Amino acid sequence: MNLIKICLLLLLLNNPVIAVSPWLENFNHPLRQQQIDLRWHADGGEFVINFEDRLLNELGIQVIDLPTQTKTIDSQPHAVFQINDTTSLEVQAPFGILESITAGQLHVKGQFKWQIQNATMTFNDLIIRATSKGKGAGEIVSAEIIDQQGNALFLLDHIHTELDIKQQQLRMLRMDVRITSWLANKINMPQIAHWVVAEAHMYNHLVIPPEYAMVRGTPTCPKDRPLWPSPTADADVALIDMSWVYRRRIDDDLVVLTPNARLKNVGEADVVWQGKFTGPVPPYNNEQHPFLNWAMYREIDNRFEQVAISDIKHAFFAQNQNCTYNCGNNFILYKGCEDTYTVSNNDGGSYLGPREELEAFTGLWEQQCSFFDPDCNNTQNNTSNSTDENRLVVNESQFSDPALSYYFSSWYLVREDVNIFNGMGWMSYEFSQNQQNLTWNMHSPSSFQNGPASDAYLPPNTTANDLMSASHRTLQVGEGHLTVAVKVIDLGGGNFRYNYMIENHDYDPQVEQIIVPLDDDASYTDFVWSDKDLILSNNWSTTRQDNLLSLTQTNDNLIDWGMLFSFSFTSDRPPELGLIRLVGHENNQNQFSVMSLRPQLDDLIFENGFEQVTVD
Repeated sequence: MNLIKICLLLLLLNNPVIAVSPWLENFNHPLRQQQIDLRWHADGGEFVINFEDRLLNELGIQVIDLPTQTKTIDSQPHAVFQINDTTSLEVQAPFGILESITAGQLHVKGQFKWQIQNATMTFNDLIIRATSKGKGAGEIVSAEIIDQQGNALFLLDHIHTELDIKQQQLRMLRMDVRITSWLANKINMPQIAHWVVAEAHMYNHLVIPPEYAMVRGTPTCPKDRPLWPSPTADADVALIDMSWVYRRRIDDDLVVLTPNARLKNVGEADVVWQGKFTGPVPPYNNEQHPFLNWAMYREIDNRFEQVAISDIKHAFFAQNQNCTYNCGNNFILYKGCEDTYTVSNNDGGSYLGPREELEAFTGLWEQQCSFFDPDCNNTQNNTSNSTDENRLVVNESQFSDPALSYYFSSWYLVREDVNIFNGMGWMSYEFSQNQQNLTWNMHSPSSFQNGPASDAYLPPNTTANDLMSASHRTLQVGEGHLTVAVKVIDLGGGNFRYNYMIENHDYDPQVEQIIVPLDDDASYTDFVWSDKDLILSNNWSTTRQDNLLSLTQTNDNLIDWGMLFSFSFTSDRPPELGLIRLVGHENNQNQFSVMSLRPQLDDLIFENGFEQVTVD
């Protein structure tokens, strides 16, 4: 190797190439490379943190001696730590758009302590430094908190970053604070490595280089953006990743579980992402934004059951990472852009509201006189409590059997989205309980999959095969989508177990009745019902009359959007292809039918009045 090649290799090793987003790779400007190589700086400021005290107390940890100065963020008090003004981060912001934080460190003043049983652990003179550890694909930055000896204590990830040139401030917001393996081992709790134990925000003074003045005001996106949804430009937001954590215990047997989630605009149209109570904007002239909701399921005795469901998280900010275009507006998700919402953020009471306020099929939500605005003055003056309201709360009995399979799903509901199913995703999870403090470890043996979690039960559009053992159909009935699935188990001795699952994806009229043809002289035993809760008084009633098995809602326990109800029974009739009927609630009890498997009938006279709808 000649001397020139050696010098070039050494130069590359000492100055690694930093990948840039697609918009910047394709951006044609004479100063493009200068702007890519240019470094801004963010120094001093403050670091604020809110520890998840309920969780830490469960672990036997008490946080003490925090600074007395606090800042209220999303209705929660955060302790304020000052940052040494002489320390800084190195920022890459070509054309004034934040691309990455490439290097640097910040020295945090002050201290706090953890009391763990009879011991005290002091955290002082901590350092925050940029790192690639924990940085997901498309994320702008992750950071870690280290001590003076260089031991990594906490990881800061899933960060919402804002480069505010006008106010000369870099903001790193809504960070999940995860305990590292080193610290978990140090306190003899290796099982809690990577748990989210706090939420943090950081505000730094931004030093703008003079070279930015040469490109200030340069447009970085095409003139036709934003391009709103239209017949020629589809809105299509896909969920691309998620993970789940144990958040806290509420009482002896109820716990809160919460996800983080990442998404990407895979459509041609841009998607408005305006926070609630911030003023009407195009294209809908309201505070339109997507909504995240999540649910938990289990498979037991060949039944698929939904065991818990959240209400809705109102989205409010688009990070716009890894974009095809980047126009510097965090209230629009542009084509190709990705975004992240943290566990801490998805657990924040300021953004969690009841699901019944949302029309799922249209994506419409009226903010005035909503849960957040009880006095109807079009201003937010109410939030969910800090413990359980509008969250996914599940009874431990629903996931404590290691022999069962458990699943979680998340779904971003977006107005005018042409494909709701790639906006959903699911993963399987396993649970193990820490005998020392009775918290729960969660581990996913599967990779992330798009679609509803019920796809784990039966693949989409499974048709009855020669054995007549399974059927899965998804319908679109004009006002939303539903899935009807059944597994039939041959028990031997002429008996068959029918395991039905009815899932309402976004059918707003809701389902109030299910009708399965069943001959009056067919046997019918061992009925099992399952819905979203353990309340026996709202279990659906069942009647057999005129060769029909009818299941009818009780105490307004309707199959609303996002919900999955299931039921099972044993009969001496083998399966056959045939229609079962669903009855809507808020559409004058309109009925619609779907081809499925059902117990064999003596003749077909009972088909009268069954109307088939188009099957997707």
